Amino acid sequence: MQHELTARIIETVLGFAERSHIPAYDEATHTGIMRHIVVRTGFSTGEIMVCLVINAQSLPAGKRNIERLISELRQIPGFKTLLLNVNTEMTNVVMGRRTINLYGPGKITERVGDIAYEISPLSFFQVNTAQTKKLFDTVVEFAGFTGNERVLDVYCGAGAISLYVARRVKEVRGVEAAAEAVRDAISNATLNGIENARFTEGLAEEILPGFQETFDTVILDPPEKGCKPEVIHAAARKNPAKIIYVSCNPATLARDMKIFAENGYAAERVQPVDMFPMTAHVETVAALRRSSG
Repeated sequence: MQHELTARIIETVLGFAERSHIPAYDEATHTGIMRHIVVRTGFSTGEIMVCLVINAQSLPAGKRNIERLISELRQIPGFKTLLLNVNTEMTNVVMGRRTINLYGPGKITERVGDIAYEISPLSFFQVNTAQTKKLFDTVVEFAGFTGNERVLDVYCGAGAISLYVARRVKEVRGVEAAAEAVRDAISNATLNGIENARFTEGLAEEILPGFQETFDTVILDPPEKGCKPEVIHAAARKNPAKIIYVSCNPATLARDMKIFAENGYAAERVQPVDMFPMTAHVETVAALRRSSG
């Protein structure tokens, strides 16, 4: 999955760090500056984002060195934006909460099918976009949309699945905890001229119980740790005809499907999607149907 230009970008940034005397970060001692070089590529658009994650509040390099770095990166086909992410915490989490835009729009654009997505540095988006389309198409197939459904998309991120299914249903309601991702989701809906998708910021376990609406289909796409039991119970209490669970961890999927079964939802179909060939990592789409009676 490594883009062919990534090595060239890394070499360029390392050259900049060397001449600017910026030391690498040491996680054991919490010393040094340069923690990570994050490169994100829009495979369908060719646009490239470079984000430097540092253990400092600002980049300790002269203006001339930064301008030279930008000039060198601009020679690389597709380079669009350079950002600085501040992460001074003692943690192995890659990104911090504060991001500074050094060059360009601060986002890149990716496409899945006929939907364009603007992606910011803190927004999650699948890396393998060719397989992402297969993943989303599997969600659509399993849901069996007729065009009249009201859909709840939990852990919706930047609206990836919400917007992909929006033109196939009556309405989509997305829930996401990350504020920046919600802003991206709203922006992406506008970008694609989609007016039947709404997004709410907040923790799913806190937001879902307060929803008064009913939904025909609930889509869940949680992080690797899976769903909290409160989310599963709240989703089941909405009494949707179908629940589509998209999982990046088969172990937590199995655990959560057991809880769904206890709440009256039986597994109907399960389909793995190979996102990273030659590795053990798969996404899995499971369709759960409300048990009769």
